[in-house]
Amino acid sequence: MVEVVFVDEETILELNRTHLQHDYVTDILTFRYDDENSRKHIETTLYCCAPRIREQASSYKQPVETEFRRVIIHGLLHLTGYNDVSEAAQKKMRKREDFYLDALS
Repeated sequence: MVEVVFVDEETILELNRTHLQHDYVTDILTFRYDDENSRKHIETTLYCCAPRIREQASSYKQPVETEFRRVIIHGLLHLTGYNDVSEAAQKKMRKREDFYLDALS
């Protein structure tokens, strides 16, 4: 089960502080509740910060709908083992996001 929850900046900041000890607003947080080694059953919540995603769409000169899709794809990719902790990993993840965005078009 994948649950997508849209939240404001205050809520995403509090989630980020409480669960990841990060003191900043982000566009998405992915919380997985099942056994990460299981490929048969995934339980997760994707917390999406709607105001941040709208800001990013404007900054990147992308349609808002496209940026929402990209962010949700990004969160789902985290569930499959992708991370964005280094520049190389970010590029790899962005390439995969683009692949799935193209597939949705």
